[in-house]
Amino acid sequence: ALIGLMVGCLRGVWPWRYLDAQGKVINDLPETLAGSNWHALAALVLGAATALLLEALGSRRAASH
Repeated sequence: ALIGLMVGCLRGVWPWRYLDAQGKVINDLPETLAGSNWHALAALVLGAATALLLEALGSRRAASH
């Protein structure tokens, strides 16, 4: 349930978005990576790595008990 909630919230916090002619929000990837784009990608990778590490540590600890 939490993973679904986090994935669903990505639309609201996605850093690369713009409005089209009709005023609809379009989520997109940047054409070039510069400045804050690198920071956003680094945060994404760091967050994913932290989640995977915590999951692995939790699984290992559960298996040892």
